[in-house]
Amino acid sequence: MKYLCGSPISIVDIADDFYEAFERCGEEKNTRRDEFGRTVSDVANIPKIVNGTFALELYLKSFISKRQIRIRKLKHNISDIFFALKPNLQNQIREMVSPKLEEWNQKFDEALYGISDAFVFFRYIYEKSKLIYGFNMSLNVLPIFLDTVRAIVKSNQKTD
Repeated sequence: MKYLCGSPISIVDIADDFYEAFERCGEEKNTRRDEFGRTVSDVANIPKIVNGTFALELYLKSFISKRQIRIRKLKHNISDIFFALKPNLQNQIREMVSPKLEEWNQKFDEALYGISDAFVFFRYIYEKSKLIYGFNMSLNVLPIFLDTVRAIVKSNQKTD
């Protein structure tokens, strides 16, 4: 295992760091009533999507052996990484995620492709003239994929 300043830096350790950043970006700060009487709070949604998508990318890549495929070749596309996984793992993720997507009226493939390029897209959102999948939908479905894949990673770590 590699260490940096005494801290482990495996792919899962780094994914965990980005997951923590994802969580912190969603913490509601400065809660108050706006001019319409609604309760509002400050959050950092664009960084939340970017950090969450990168954490998801790293968690997914942690399942891919270096001999199976060059991980760097997959870049940041979530669907490409997903389809590089072994079929049984793809099925497990699909079966766990699909029912949770029903609340958002989304099918698995639609949601998967919707968040596939979110890491790059939202990092450069200021250059975009329109949203492709959608900001709110990304905020809704990304945590479903991320929490599911993270749970699988963590359960595999306990049995290793």
